[in-house]
Amino acid sequence: MTKAQLERLRRSRLRLEAMAERMETYRRLAAAGEGEGSEAVEALAAALQERMAAWAGEVREAQRRIDALKDARQRDVLCCRYLNGWSWRQIGERLGYCPAWVYRIHRMGLEQLLNMD
Repeated sequence: MTKAQLERLRRSRLRLEAMAERMETYRRLAAAGEGEGSEAVEALAAALQERMAAWAGEVREAQRRIDALKDARQRDVLCCRYLNGWSWRQIGERLGYCPAWVYRIHRMGLEQLLNMD
């Protein structure tokens, strides 16, 4: 698994979250009679479900590969970054690492993932 593949998963997660937020906004507007009809909202909901199902399959594969890493710190950093979508700052704060250490653990974890293929 490459960094580009992991980064694509992270970006997909962010897009799905934004799409879900839009859908909820549309639902509220439709319920209040201020927005698009419920058919359009339900079409968006169906599209979101389809995209989420595809993304979930990719996440399971990434999780399986990350879980195979021997170093727990590498697993934590890679999961936080790519599966949880956390920023570098959030990772450092939540795991108690300085930014330089987060980057180093990340780099080592990516190297291990590349060597698994």
